[in-house]
Amino acid sequence: MTRNILIIEDRKPHMEALCHILNGFSEVRIFKAYNVDEAYYMLSSHHIHLFLVDIILDTKSSSGDVSGLEIVQKIRENHIYKFTPVVFITSLEDPKIIAYSQLHCFSYIEKPFNEAEVRAIVKEALEFPIVEDSKKKIYFRKEGIVFSIPREEIKYIECMDKKMIVVTERDRLVLARKKLQDMLLKLDSKEFLRCNRNVIINKKHIDYIDYPNKYIKIRGEKTKIEIGRKIIKQFKENMKND
Repeated sequence: MTRNILIIEDRKPHMEALCHILNGFSEVRIFKAYNVDEAYYMLSSHHIHLFLVDIILDTKSSSGDVSGLEIVQKIRENHIYKFTPVVFITSLEDPKIIAYSQLHCFSYIEKPFNEAEVRAIVKEALEFPIVEDSKKKIYFRKEGIVFSIPREEIKYIECMDKKMIVVTERDRLVLARKKLQDMLLKLDSKEFLRCNRNVIINKKHIDYIDYPNKYIKIRGEKTKIEIGRKIIKQFKENMKND
């Protein structure tokens, strides 16, 4: 499963250096935040599996800035991220005792970066088991109205013509068409699989699968969803790995 890494670093050269190092990892998606506001936006849009956080995020406002520690404290208040690995980016010594004892810091990356050391720390941190937020809500916007739908209630998403239809346990929401790959990133869960070029299904809502005739029956729905001929092999593998 792809792991999402959020780098919170205010200096562009350091951000670019870390991204260059992390691009060498397979099945990793990197998100960047240069300040606290951008970090909170990323947290609201994606489930993060590893945080790389600069302790000093605002060098201009105060010589004693430790806003990186403060944002991690806020992250820890969310039960989903209570034990998610956090690697601090720092050249400071004093905050380490606080970070280890109160914020469950996994490790540190010292400036200037040592590529081998960064890779070793990140590799170890990525071995932590993934904890999914089953109560996560997905937000959709239509005609100025924002709809909040619990992710687990989504049965399937289908794109046709210029529309995207989100079928849930309670409703059918018709929206402007979006790329299915973008929707998979937004859903951010191994429970959602693409079964053909136009449809994503939630495995938890499958009634049964007819492989010989290449279709899926979704619980509570009359429509039978086709399994694409070109992706049926990969679909079977994904179902085996459930």
